[in-house]
Amino acid sequence: MIEILGIDLGYTILDNPNKKEFPESFRVIRRLAAERFGNRIYIVSKVTPEQEVRARNWIESPSFQKGTGIPIKRAHFCQERREKGTICAQLGITHFIDDRPEVMNFMPESVIHRILFRPRSEDLEQFAHIISNMDKANSWLDIEQMLLDKN
Repeated sequence: MIEILGIDLGYTILDNPNKKEFPESFRVIRRLAAERFGNRIYIVSKVTPEQEVRARNWIESPSFQKGTGIPIKRAHFCQERREKGTICAQLGITHFIDDRPEVMNFMPESVIHRILFRPRSEDLEQFAHIISNMDKANSWLDIEQMLLDKN
């Protein structure tokens, strides 16, 4: 099976309140590309039209490009959380990282590895019935361990 990774942008790669990337995110994404996923890493993000402009600018910035190597053509945006599942199905995503358990509820069965990144406690309570088969990561070092160092 060809493995394909999807990653949410806000509160997953980008620490929204601080307007900068989470520590180690760029390095781990680069390593994921080099050692496991190659050019099969996509951004799948729910944004408003205004947020999409900012997200595109950030993804196209030299720091993001140098840091992750993910080109803008591999960024996909939608306006509803449920639409992420459709995008992931179309792209053949097998692994997905997101901060919202609700999003994982919309993922197709082909997304066999689901990682919740720093999920909010209220989301964990609300979606407790669906998160038992998901890994939880509090940092990009956790993701590195889950997707690279365990293999």
